[in-house]
Amino acid sequence: MNQENKMAETTQMNVDAQPQEQGVVMAQTPNAEGGVDQQASTEASSVQQENAPQKEETETMSDIEYLTNKFQEYNINPDGVPLSENEGIKRFWIYGYLQLINSGYNFGLLAINRHVKSAPLAKKKKSIKKAHGVIVPILVQTAKKCLDEGLGIRLVSGEEVTENTPNLDHILVIIDGQHRHQSMEEILHETVKDIKKAVEKGEEEDVKELLNGFPHSYYTLPLSDQPIHTILRECNDATKPWGGTDFLVSVLLGIDPVKKGVDFKMLNWVASTTTDCGDTATWLWATLDKSRIYSKAYITKAAEDDKKLKELAATTDFENGKAIYNAAKASLSIDVVKLKCVPGWVIDLIKKETENQGKKQVCENIVKFFESKDVMDAKDMFRAFKSDTDKDKVAVKRTKDQKIEDKLTELWEQYKNGK
Repeated sequence: MNQENKMAETTQMNVDAQPQEQGVVMAQTPNAEGGVDQQASTEASSVQQENAPQKEETETMSDIEYLTNKFQEYNINPDGVPLSENEGIKRFWIYGYLQLINSGYNFGLLAINRHVKSAPLAKKKKSIKKAHGVIVPILVQTAKKCLDEGLGIRLVSGEEVTENTPNLDHILVIIDGQHRHQSMEEILHETVKDIKKAVEKGEEEDVKELLNGFPHSYYTLPLSDQPIHTILRECNDATKPWGGTDFLVSVLLGIDPVKKGVDFKMLNWVASTTTDCGDTATWLWATLDKSRIYSKAYITKAAEDDKKLKELAATTDFENGKAIYNAAKASLSIDVVKLKCVPGWVIDLIKKETENQGKKQVCENIVKFFESKDVMDAKDMFRAFKSDTDKDKVAVKRTKDQKIEDKLTELWEQYKNGK
């Protein structure tokens, strides 16, 4: 190895060995002996900073870059310096959001994880702001580990993650804490807007206050080496009790339907539809069977009992139920079809009408009924129904559900007579 190569290698070793502050590595200049000339290093650093193209604080700069620059400008370290190039995240360590982003990490979601709902999200944002950050670290795992367990992944931005996606070890998949993560991202964007307004007005103290008050968000790997779907199920049941559909999602995560010889199309539909429709009503629409409303205990057992799993996933009347649901939703709105009395009325009607004709024909007629003008014209009436009480507003004389069922029956009779 010649002298120049030795000097270059020494320089690189010294650069790697230097501690980092605020994510900045000082430029190092070798002297004649192969060491580092600190004065020359400082001069080189200054020249580099002067000559380096400075990224203007414009709309083309991301909010994360803008916020990071402001933290550096005001000499505030929000949540740790970036990790070195070869330093991956480790178990039993906790990492900050900006620390990970500025170390080249990106975030992903399990493809079948629970959907973020607006009401809990708003409450979570309020809680995080009040506590000046998340109280419990968000649980993440590398994309490679998730793919090794056969789990589907998408980036937060929506793109699917596969084994061919670059830098899998730098994609962190959120296992638990999706509401916290999205809350923090929204808070970050809101904070940047407030900082920009303060900068425009020249209110430096307000900028400092916003930076010092920025909530902290932290992430960690699972402390247990159990399968991810097991960790997902247990940590959610311990912190915020799951509903039946959340346990259904955990079953879908942990089972390969091809190996089990089971079709999951109905279960996937149930898992996605309950976001707007609710557990009970969704099961009724999917099965058209009042006996097939499954408890979380049954769903959990189905994960280990093939007979129960096949019953749970049975698609007997799924296509009929989905078609009627879509027609009813289009005519009456989600606010009405999410009431369990509506699919309950449909189920009772099918039972009655199939005494004279086949179920397929009956279901097709019900789809046409919900698509009819009379039903669409009654949309606002259905949404306005309220329960009637006595004059003391104590005893219910006629419930909202009863009014809806009576009106549906009236419209059905008109539809049948007018066909």
